[in-house]
Amino acid sequence: MLIQSTVPASRNITCAQVCAFSMAAKAHNLSEAARCLSVSQPAISRSISEMEEALGYALFHRTAQGVQLTPEGEDFLEKARQLLETHAEAQAALRRWRASKAGNIRVGGSASVMPVVIPALWRKLHAEFGGANVSVLDGSSTQVQLDILAGRTALGICSGVENNPEFRATLVMEAQLGLILPSSLPLPDDIQSVHDLSTLPLARYGDDFFITRLLREQHSHFAAYFNAPLAVNSIASAIDLVQRERIAVVASGITASNVAATGLRFVALPSLLPKVRVYVISRRADEFDIAQEQLRDILQEAILETPWHPSVRVIGSCSSTHRDTRVPTKASP
Repeated sequence: MLIQSTVPASRNITCAQVCAFSMAAKAHNLSEAARCLSVSQPAISRSISEMEEALGYALFHRTAQGVQLTPEGEDFLEKARQLLETHAEAQAALRRWRASKAGNIRVGGSASVMPVVIPALWRKLHAEFGGANVSVLDGSSTQVQLDILAGRTALGICSGVENNPEFRATLVMEAQLGLILPSSLPLPDDIQSVHDLSTLPLARYGDDFFITRLLREQHSHFAAYFNAPLAVNSIASAIDLVQRERIAVVASGITASNVAATGLRFVALPSLLPKVRVYVISRRADEFDIAQEQLRDILQEAILETPWHPSVRVIGSCSSTHRDTRVPTKASP
């Protein structure tokens, strides 16, 4: 069906209109297409009508049940897909060019998170910013925050930023605390309180570790932890110690996700110990920074694609739901 155009011939069809048309063709329903694109139904109807006027023919048959492509719409759909693919490739090329001009990209992460997420993060950073020098730094959550405030890194993944007005923080994970211990070390069956953990040989972390601060705030009576004679200064040292000695360390399911912890037991203690919340953070700014937003999306996507221990709840960046990105673990004896 031909449509008499009332739109000036010089008017161009926009990429947003082509995207609206493509989504409507996929959904067969304008309301559903509008929901997927986070726009109103009248807005998507207007976009398609303007396209039809500019093209001079109808793209859809409208019915009470939804929309169906006309023969002309079927022909245009293939062109629309090619246009959107070309547009996406051009956008990606532009981002890579901007990244190569930017020089260095520096992100930070806590020492428990970064070793686990690095494989997925590195693949994404290399694909998106292949021309740039990418530096990934790990350290304590405190160090991650200090690096951002000092301008040494743009973004970070860490804990302990609740209610801190200096940061823009997006919650990405919740991890249960528990014990990492060798399979040969028996765990009492009747643990009812933190006092019962005193029967286990424990190592503790340094005072600047987030877990130490968290336990001090919520379990100041946890003498078995704070009086442990042996202290470790890194997650790697803690895992190595558990592998070599009959000793246990308090850790989260994030640490249990580390490939270095393969073969060790992780026993979550939800009735005794709190959860750890992990955020993607950046310094709060007054102006919108598109490059930083892109990097933030990459960090969150890498976290979503990483396999985590079952005790870790991963929170999606857009839908605020968590995906089942878990790795199998040994059953507790």
